[in-house]
Amino acid sequence: MSRWGTLVVRGTAVVSVLASAVSLALTDVGQATLPVETINLAVISAGAAVMAVLLQRWTPDNNMWRVLLLIAVIGTLTVFVFSLGTANAHPSGVLVAAIRLTDVALAVPWMLFVGLFPDGHRPVPRWPMLVYAGTGILVVLSVVAWLSAPDGAPLPPPGHLPGTGIGADGTGLHGATARTASVVAGLLPLIAALCLALRYRRSGPVVRQQIRVGVAGMATSVVLEVFVLGILPGGAHPGSVHFAVVIVAVGTGAFGVAAGLLRWRLWLVDQALPRAVVLGACSAAFTAAIVLTAVVATGGVHRAQVQGAAVAALVVTVFVQGYSRRLEPWVRQTVYGRRPGGYAVLVGLADGLAGVDDETAAHRIADAASRGLAVPWAALWVPTARAGIFRLAARSGDVELAEVIAVGEDELRDARPARLLPAQSERAPVTPRAALPDDSAALTVLSAEHDTWGLLAVGQRRGEPLTTGDLELLTVITHEAELAHANRQLIGEVAASLDELRERARQLQDSRQRLVAAQDEERRRIERDLHDGAQHELITLAGKLRQMARAQHVPAGAFEDLADQAEQAVFSLQDLARGIYPSVLTDHGVAAAIRSYVGQLPLDVVLETAPEVARRRWPAELEVALYFVAVEAVGNSRKHARATTTTVTLAERGPDVVLEIHDNGVGFDPGRVNGRSGLQHMSDRMAALGGSLLVDSRVGAGTWVTAAVPCPATVGRPDAEVSVRSLIPEGRAAPPVLDG
Repeated sequence: MSRWGTLVVRGTAVVSVLASAVSLALTDVGQATLPVETINLAVISAGAAVMAVLLQRWTPDNNMWRVLLLIAVIGTLTVFVFSLGTANAHPSGVLVAAIRLTDVALAVPWMLFVGLFPDGHRPVPRWPMLVYAGTGILVVLSVVAWLSAPDGAPLPPPGHLPGTGIGADGTGLHGATARTASVVAGLLPLIAALCLALRYRRSGPVVRQQIRVGVAGMATSVVLEVFVLGILPGGAHPGSVHFAVVIVAVGTGAFGVAAGLLRWRLWLVDQALPRAVVLGACSAAFTAAIVLTAVVATGGVHRAQVQGAAVAALVVTVFVQGYSRRLEPWVRQTVYGRRPGGYAVLVGLADGLAGVDDETAAHRIADAASRGLAVPWAALWVPTARAGIFRLAARSGDVELAEVIAVGEDELRDARPARLLPAQSERAPVTPRAALPDDSAALTVLSAEHDTWGLLAVGQRRGEPLTTGDLELLTVITHEAELAHANRQLIGEVAASLDELRERARQLQDSRQRLVAAQDEERRRIERDLHDGAQHELITLAGKLRQMARAQHVPAGAFEDLADQAEQAVFSLQDLARGIYPSVLTDHGVAAAIRSYVGQLPLDVVLETAPEVARRRWPAELEVALYFVAVEAVGNSRKHARATTTTVTLAERGPDVVLEIHDNGVGFDPGRVNGRSGLQHMSDRMAALGGSLLVDSRVGAGTWVTAAVPCPATVGRPDAEVSVRSLIPEGRAAPPVLDG
């Protein structure tokens, strides 16, 4: 609708509400209070005007806003005309005729409202014929009743109940036609309600839910007004209390009707209805029991007794609601059956999907879509490794479906959110439905963070095609399924993270145990080396010194031999110390310590490092770990690989300190190395610092050992002169170019 059309609708609604207020004010000034039914009509007209604006704003395709606007205008006009007639002691003939014909003006819009609720579609094929026939009959009867009315006959109040409002003179032609017109005015909405019931039986779940919500709202409004006015003191007489009750009752009904028209939170009804039925039944039962007790005790019943019984029943119902909730499953099963449909399937859907595997979840999603939309079948396809190819994961209903379908990116984008599929006759030569059954009605994509994980299709419903309301329900089902899928993924990721943490904790514990065992073994080796080497030499030297001290004559050259033995013991201790912790490592850093170590070996070792890296200092535990990895790797090259050349590279690469040792030896198969070997010790040292060790070796092709440790802040820059050479083995990519 254009902007001007919208302004006209809103202006008309505002004028209708103001006119209702002016009508009430007119009768108050004229000291002629309106009847109860006319006050109801004024409030209902104002509510219809507000709902018409809301409906035209949010669902302009729904023609019900036009019917509501018609009710607002005609209802306000009849109240205004009746107010003028009541305030005027001698109303004109035109005014009397207008009041006499209000039954027609009000009955037809109400018939249209009831029959076309909730989406403006005709309830039965011959609906126009019923409207025209009913309107014609009512017009004829009303005109005859007007023409045959005697002078001074009371005017029928607008909004009166069927069979009333005829006036004091109910005999003759006027009485018969007036009474018949009043009855027909009440029958037309009832006929429309019957047609709506027929449509309810063949409608989809969303339309059924809309009808249930609207009927529940209107029924609640009627029950509230009748019940409250029946027990309030002076309820039969209009006044401020009655006016307040009318507003509350009409507001409650308007809320239900608006929710049904706008499809607003319809699933809440499926959650609240069983509880409302249980609480209402309990309250009615308690009221009946209290009134029956009063009748037995006093022999009669009075208004005060009914009032007290109603209040007491309400209090008792509130206190026993915990027990009454036990009846809710039975009520839910009675109302919705063992397998609920419509929005009732959403109750607990996400919770039911969160704790199951993907296959079970797929079947439940397909079953929920099939039951919720009341379609003969629903199916869910999941993506495969091939782009655009989906395989069948679950189906609900007896239907032949393709195990594999192909869907393009354009079709996937069009299916977000859910969309209706064209009829078989309107299908393009190449569409995503090429592999779907001919009666496929709607398609939707299930995704998580823009990644498609499912494709849900449903079949065409028998009796009534799918509507936009059904698409909204399918979208809600899709949303619940996506939430459950995200929850399952999150639970799986948390479980995987916990398993990974447990595995890493176990590996860390094992590595620490291996380190402790290696330290114990190293301590025992040092003890053996001391005992068999330097200790033995020193003991021998000490014995010779004692002999020389007791001897009278010392042979020439004896002290020279002792000096040689002492020097040999010193060399043995130095060799032993190199295997423990060299002082150059503490004083000058890891590069200098590696240089000092490899300088003592009978092996061509090339140390490649940039000057700024050579002077870099890191925490002691990192330098010690890198040093012993280098010692172990170079020692393996010398002892086992029979290498002639070994290259040691120390560099900073990104956030890591990287130590790389490559030899041109015979190589080995890493998968066949004993877990208690030196390679395991090196790996444990790196793991203890959060680093990694990579060993790449092939028989006959040499060995590459790469250790990487996260690089902390520099702790110092002591000067250390380290020679820099460049030697690149054949078949290996060159290391990064180092400046300096």
